[in-house]
Amino acid sequence: MGPIYYGPTGGYVIRFLSFTLFIVWSSVAVAQEPTTDVKADQQQRSTERSSSDVEAATLLSAAEVLFKEPKTRSDGQKKATAALRLVDRPGRTPDALLGRALHQAGNGAYFTNDIPRAETLWRRALTVREQSLGRDHPDVAKTLNNLAILYDQRDNFAKAIPLYQRQLELRRKRLGARHPDVADLLHTISTIFLKTNKFKRAQPLIEESLAIREATLGPEHPSVAESLTNLATLHDETGAYDRALPLYLKSLKIREKVLGRYHPAVARSLNNLGILYNRTGDYRSALTMFNRNLEIREREAGAQHPSVAKALVNISEVYSKLGDYASAINKVERSLTILEKALGK
Repeated sequence: MGPIYYGPTGGYVIRFLSFTLFIVWSSVAVAQEPTTDVKADQQQRSTERSSSDVEAATLLSAAEVLFKEPKTRSDGQKKATAALRLVDRPGRTPDALLGRALHQAGNGAYFTNDIPRAETLWRRALTVREQSLGRDHPDVAKTLNNLAILYDQRDNFAKAIPLYQRQLELRRKRLGARHPDVADLLHTISTIFLKTNKFKRAQPLIEESLAIREATLGPEHPSVAESLTNLATLHDETGAYDRALPLYLKSLKIREKVLGRYHPAVARSLNNLGILYNRTGDYRSALTMFNRNLEIREREAGAQHPSVAKALVNISEVYSKLGDYASAINKVERSLTILEKALGK
């Protein structure tokens, strides 16, 4: 290729192009390298955020301590809310501190009975923790647990079950399949299945929970009695009374030995046995169990407690079946008096 001929004005064109390229290059260079003022502003924001994060972490640590005692939970709620205000700002990348603040603010809302806000905060905490920590992190399991309990307590089992099941999967990975904490979750899930009459789904979970608890806690632990009661209830509700009875009796024996004859758990066992005997027509045995249940309720909760009213109704039903109508009416009237007083009528 021959030499390029620029003509009479070629030198001016080259000088103009060179100057233009210099300006463009300079602009790019300036854009890539922040000015001193921009750097200073970024450093200031970073310092402010660092300071806010330290303050938020301190507030959250205090809130976690305050939440342990019912009388200080309102103070904990205030500190958790203040911490959340410090870290929940537009443009913040989801991180562990934001997840922690959302979780603890949810705790504060829950303890102060603001359930809709607790649900919203825990939902956000779950999303942030999954993004920042990973789906298998122990803190993710904590938020899953809180949400599941919230839904469980409000009989929203359709939402509670999947959350409990995810938490169960995480516990098995982290603790192993035979850990007592795994048994606790199996028991919780099986209890929901019992409440919703899903007995086929409940049974394998109850049996697995029972086996783990017997192996890890010993055959006379209160948690073993709890699993025995669930298994007995399953057989009771499906009409297998001959299977339910020895399980109820075994649970009662453990509870009386370990917890004492007047423990509320003993009362629950006695009530379960009374219902079973009543169903099978053994009214004398039912009356014995119901009267013992009543004695414990009166002793532990007081003679005017609603649980005493419920115990009196059960006794009244048995007296009615035995033909002792005067005693039946007496128990019903006493029950009504307690309930009217409790309801303020």
